[in-house]
Amino acid sequence: MVLGLTIETCNSNGEDWKCEIGKVCECTIEGDCTDGNLLVYNGSTSTLLCAPPIIKTSGKIDWDFCMSPGEWVTVIADCEEGQSEREIVMLLKPTATTSTSTTSITTSTSTTTTTIPEEAKEECPYECCVDEPGYEDKYCKSGYVCVDNKCVLEEEEGGKEGRSFVLPLILAFLILIIVSSVFLLKKKAPKTYEELYKKWRKKK
Repeated sequence: MVLGLTIETCNSNGEDWKCEIGKVCECTIEGDCTDGNLLVYNGSTSTLLCAPPIIKTSGKIDWDFCMSPGEWVTVIADCEEGQSEREIVMLLKPTATTSTSTTSITTSTSTTTTTIPEEAKEECPYECCVDEPGYEDKYCKSGYVCVDNKCVLEEEEGGKEGRSFVLPLILAFLILIIVSSVFLLKKKAPKTYEELYKKWRKKK
């Protein structure tokens, strides 16, 4: 054993002295090591599994090139200067990983816009046109409204509307008077021949 030549740690997943089967296990060497190899033994036996080279301060164990190890292995740094102390490395089984792939299907919808040309309209032949089919709009000057293709003063048009509104009211009022008069006459008139006879008998 050479004083100052040691194996600081071995790991494959960041946890000291634990390596996972299937992943490269890297051992860090401290001290001078010339033309060295990392001797890997199966457990505490003298069965040598593999001896990867030590490059600078690192020796990497590739389990594909080592014979089937057990639950743990013993490692020794073997250099021209001598050997390091034995270190024990625990072996972990590979972690099962489940990968889920998601397939995304994108459906593109194309929309076709059809432009329908507007119907050609003729010039208005009247004094005014508003929303007349087949004719362009032609408005009256300020203060006038278009009625039956003629420009009429707004006041006159308003008067016509007022008169047309009052006339039905007058008719309804007259009908009400006539109905009331008939009802009153029927109420005053004798209903039967006997009542009429009694009425004339009293007068005699």
